[in-house]
Amino acid sequence: MLLMEDVRCPIGLSTPEDRRYSVTEAQNVIFQYLLSIVKIWPAQDVLDEFKHLFIEHSEAEADNDSELLAAIYAIAAANQEKAFKNTLKRSCYILINNWDIDRNHQAVKQLVQLFSSAIIRQPSTRAFHNRLRQWVHNFTRSQDFKELALFAARYDEFERLHWSQRYAAYLLMSQYVDKTNSREQRQAAKSFSRQLKDRFKLDLALYTAFSEAETALQAQQRVKDPTVLGEDSLQQIKRILAYSGPFNYEHLARLFRGRTAGLKYRRFKRHLYDYLSDPAVHNGTSLLGERLKAKLATLYPAYEKRPVDEALLLRTCNRLISSLITEDHQNPSDIFLWTIAQESPMVIVITLLQLLLISPKSRTHLEARIADLVRYYESYPEAECRWIIHFFEMFNVTMTVHVEDIRYSLIQVDALEEPSSPQDCRIFSQLKHGALPPEAQELPTNPFVYEAEVSAS
Repeated sequence: MLLMEDVRCPIGLSTPEDRRYSVTEAQNVIFQYLLSIVKIWPAQDVLDEFKHLFIEHSEAEADNDSELLAAIYAIAAANQEKAFKNTLKRSCYILINNWDIDRNHQAVKQLVQLFSSAIIRQPSTRAFHNRLRQWVHNFTRSQDFKELALFAARYDEFERLHWSQRYAAYLLMSQYVDKTNSREQRQAAKSFSRQLKDRFKLDLALYTAFSEAETALQAQQRVKDPTVLGEDSLQQIKRILAYSGPFNYEHLARLFRGRTAGLKYRRFKRHLYDYLSDPAVHNGTSLLGERLKAKLATLYPAYEKRPVDEALLLRTCNRLISSLITEDHQNPSDIFLWTIAQESPMVIVITLLQLLLISPKSRTHLEARIADLVRYYESYPEAECRWIIHFFEMFNVTMTVHVEDIRYSLIQVDALEEPSSPQDCRIFSQLKHGALPPEAQELPTNPFVYEAEVSAS
């Protein structure tokens, strides 16, 4: 049995009576110390200190080390594995956030690699060392560590990793939305997710610009296809751009917002059904519309006589997004599986796009639900889930070309010729004027709105 005296007076602590910490005090000692050194020490020295504290649990004589060891031993003495895990997690994200500011990705990668040290699985002669090592080992086999490992993989390394890592941007946004995560973890997740989206956005723009290059110089500048849509990926991107025919999704969304402003909720839902099931938008009659109609009829009946405001619009769109993807945040919804099997992935993708364009603040909720879907299918081998990967790719490309700050258009090469099919056109991209920064699409400032949506969905 681990004795309290063994922990409060570890070898090397000169004045143990002065260093008796509660768990909260011990955590704060560790957090404040890491915050102070990560800003001024070289990354390698910080990594060594982290390893010394959390991985090796070795004894030391230095006064700072004595304080830290007393703190970590206080957590061990309390026998609170959850508190240790939370301390370990937050410590990691404190370092990651600060290294992210300096774009020191190598240090982040080395931090994650520390958890593969063989010493974690080696027994010790001291009971508290064994306890700490067992807790670290448990952490490496947890979902928390899988989330941490997302920060170690660079964008251009995802193709060598598990297929689900290609959608790390959405998995990271799921961490950001989860308010049980520490402030540091949520901030790191938000920042890295944005970096991955920006990189994909840039690569897609370059790929579409140079893939049909005519000059030798342009040919030398061709970039790799950032999608996994296959050999005809460029043609599929053109089909995505041409999916709405002569209609512009953003224009239709603005019309809808203008026509429904101030309507009572009951009438608003009827207009929303018409907007989402427009056969012209979906290239014909979509059977999905009937299922959405049934879902809308049951939404917030107590509000049907109230005018629609931004909060009710957000909650409605979030509920429909959940219905289209996953309602329990774990399993694919019946509507999703039925639509994928009976119609086309693009029917769901375009419907999600329509909802996002009238409710931009639903983006974090949408990406969190996509992350739920990725986690559900990640245990399947890639060969068995090509269809869901195809859906993720279509979603990824569609959101990039319609929601991000680059506008894509199909341009006919020879204006004198008869109108051609999308496959005969060229893709032209340019920055949108007055594009909203990513910060404008964050969670709503009113916490009640989001909390109410989470409980309702």
